[in-house]
Amino acid sequence: MKTLLSLTLILVGVLLNAQNDLQVVIQTGHAGKINSLAISPDNKKIYSAGKDSKIVMWDIKTGKQEGEVVAHEGSVNKIEFLNDSTLVSCSDDKTVKLWNSKNLTEIKTYGPFDFPVKSVSTNQKNGNIAFGTRFLYIVDSEGKVNKLKTLAYKYYDAVHYMDDLGYVVFGGKRNKSTKIIDDKTLTIVKNINSTALSINSDSTELVIGDLNGSVYYFDFKDLTEKIYSLNSSTVGVNGVDLNEDYIVFARSDGSVEILNKNNFTTYTFLKGHISEVTSSLITYDDKYCF
Repeated sequence: MKTLLSLTLILVGVLLNAQNDLQVVIQTGHAGKINSLAISPDNKKIYSAGKDSKIVMWDIKTGKQEGEVVAHEGSVNKIEFLNDSTLVSCSDDKTVKLWNSKNLTEIKTYGPFDFPVKSVSTNQKNGNIAFGTRFLYIVDSEGKVNKLKTLAYKYYDAVHYMDDLGYVVFGGKRNKSTKIIDDKTLTIVKNINSTALSINSDSTELVIGDLNGSVYYFDFKDLTEKIYSLNSSTVGVNGVDLNEDYIVFARSDGSVEILNKNNFTTYTFLKGHISEVTSSLITYDDKYCF
């Protein structure tokens, strides 16, 4: 079994310095629910975003908090890297912001828009940003904001870019279908019967976590389609990620489940949380965070 990497957000962390003396480092962490995680492209930092309006930067090796910023005036719903040094965030305060990931200083703000921004995703190949309110927006690499005519029943809670294909995948927990569009032609590529809470991809492979207790998988290369159903339709799949062998997803019942991607059976459960797990990711060296 692969090595498990746990990101534990604590109030006070006690670390040993180079002289083996005890050093107390104040770790403020988050004062509320964590909504999103993002790992730096160099695999050295993890960034967490929370309902407390903060983005916090953590060192992967030591677990030490290295910086924080009150990023928005409302819940920070999603964060994602645009390039090696730029982090993008979205919030219930109806804005999308760009941040210098090294020092968490603000670079640019888009908005405010008419509704809370529930999800954001980036295409690191062409520099585009997609985000969802009740509408879907695409910001091109020149900074031009395009509002699409498509309208969510309530919100687009999940938006995701498939960088290699140039596809935007978007849906929501109150929407009966998840749509995939080409970001150049804005035409619909595929409709999926899923009330999406979370979306992720790897090259041509797409995975969707559903409000009603299922994980949907599709590979555009060989048109393979699979669905994994949880034992209960009341358990939502809040966060999904995948690598060559596994799909890892956060469940609303406080556990993390890992699927064997080849046969779509449970590889293992990770338990211990007393409340729902809201986000999960696989690091670049194939370790897990949640």
